[in-house]
Amino acid sequence: MRLRLDHAFSDTLSMENRLQYTTIDHVMDNYSLRAEPMMKMRSPTESDTFTWKSMFTQQLADSDLRYGVNVLQNERDADIINDSTDKLMFNSWPDVTTRQAGAFAELDHYLGERTIVSGGLRVDSPEASADGANDPSENPMNGGLPAAAFYKKVYGVEGDLDHDAWLVGAFLRGEQRLNESDSVFASLSRAERDADATERYFAKNDWVGNPELDPEVHHQLDLGFERRLDMAGFEVVAFADRVATTTSSGQRMPSGVSTYRNIDATLYGLELSGDLRWAHNWETRGQLSWVRGDNLDDGGALSDIAPLRGQLSQFYVADAWEAGLTARFSDDQDRLGPDEVATSGYVVLDAEAAWQWQALTLRTGVSNLLDKTYSDFLNRNRSSSDPFLSSDPDSAELPLNEPGRSVWLAVDYAF
Repeated sequence: MRLRLDHAFSDTLSMENRLQYTTIDHVMDNYSLRAEPMMKMRSPTESDTFTWKSMFTQQLADSDLRYGVNVLQNERDADIINDSTDKLMFNSWPDVTTRQAGAFAELDHYLGERTIVSGGLRVDSPEASADGANDPSENPMNGGLPAAAFYKKVYGVEGDLDHDAWLVGAFLRGEQRLNESDSVFASLSRAERDADATERYFAKNDWVGNPELDPEVHHQLDLGFERRLDMAGFEVVAFADRVATTTSSGQRMPSGVSTYRNIDATLYGLELSGDLRWAHNWETRGQLSWVRGDNLDDGGALSDIAPLRGQLSQFYVADAWEAGLTARFSDDQDRLGPDEVATSGYVVLDAEAAWQWQALTLRTGVSNLLDKTYSDFLNRNRSSSDPFLSSDPDSAELPLNEPGRSVWLAVDYAF
């Protein structure tokens, strides 16, 4: 459910409000779409998310000022159940609540017609709790240990598992128009990110979150160039990011348990995007990105870094409808962090179409049109991280495949 309320108090002051609530009930098992195993396992999951943002925009003499507040709250709970014995084996998300409230202000100041200087500041207060961390399971192999017992065993953490912090972010950006079509920009920023529910509280015998993770701190420099013509345009951005206490995932201990910890790291990369409108109705769109991440604590590659990847689309765009094909592609990834598995490159074709009538928009498409078998490195879809296949030695080092041919339909109505 999504609600929106906008109001203009005057020609120079306006307000925007966004309210959204999402609920997800999901069940994953190892027998519905697979050959029935000796031990039938099922994981029912619930996730409820509430977001609210209220922002004011004020036009000053030579500036635009934006300020406001926002709130994000997520409640999630997941169990892993042995359906063969009807016993609760693990409370993997033990009634976890994460909440973050913040305030922000941003200013765009115009120095003549071609120069803009922007700056901003935001402060957030995140909180997290796992109210079911001490609820026992029915797992006969570990005596019914609760999630809290895994935190103590792996990290030595016990007692109060609640978490709170203060996060401070800021940015300074300058943009210069060189002529009617070209512009350049540079940006310096600081951003902090708190650990999510999985990183902080996930609990299973071979995969345990860390309740004592510190927030990530990013200090980033961005440099960019953009050219915008009547029928075409492109943008290239280079960035470098020095990260203090980033959350490193998938660190496997000698005991075989995947854990989380804070490390220092660097990230840098390039992003390229462009579009071309030709022959009246044809439009070509493209994106390309490359990132390198280095683990400064242990040396070598940082985990969860995508290979060179991108997409190229060709659309026919009419007044009330459009249709097109998109080729998604990725290079091989063999620069690996701890316990990561290499994946091969791929090219996957998607088809989609949209039709608009007044306030109604109908969209449909086919993802992976040619039903190609492939694995996406970033999704970390390895058999060793599948809660139902982690004990299978034959599949422990094989990447899990992405979905095959999928048909989707969406309807949007604006009011």
